[in-house]
Amino acid sequence: FSFQDGKMTRADFITECTPICPCDMQCGNRVVQRGLKYRLQVFMTKEGKGWGVRTLERVVAHSFLFEYIGEIMTNMEQYYRNEEYKDKNIHTYQMLLDADYDMETKHFKDGLNDNEALTLDATRYGNVSRFVNHRCGDPNMFYRPVQIETRDTHYYHVAVFAAHDLSEMGRADL
Repeated sequence: FSFQDGKMTRADFITECTPICPCDMQCGNRVVQRGLKYRLQVFMTKEGKGWGVRTLERVVAHSFLFEYIGEIMTNMEQYYRNEEYKDKNIHTYQMLLDADYDMETKHFKDGLNDNEALTLDATRYGNVSRFVNHRCGDPNMFYRPVQIETRDTHYYHVAVFAAHDLSEMGRADL
């Protein structure tokens, strides 16, 4: 299993039970599928960073916080959308699904091109994750790819976890 008591125990791809698995939703290997467990709050930051996210209760290290949700599109579609956003001065919330990307060869391991490689775009459709701010140096959260519907490393969910214990009313930053 990838989880123990709702906390992540593996550092690579997380594999949850698929919809065809006979177990119920309380299975210890369906953490991301169960959704939010901790109460979070979107708030306006005082530092001029716009909106941010904070916890409303204590969160234990390595606990699942939320899934990064957005529209799934190819990198080529993302490129054209970015051109549209740039012309309208719209801020974007995009994440490249690059778990298949090989940093040494600068190519996707499965030979994907920009018409096949995928991006999550939370600009038009998303959840609390789109309000999380970036923290340079010491983020208190991290994300991992999660396989649920398929074992294909090209398509996966993005789960966000606490890097260490988070205090009540603590900022949640990536």
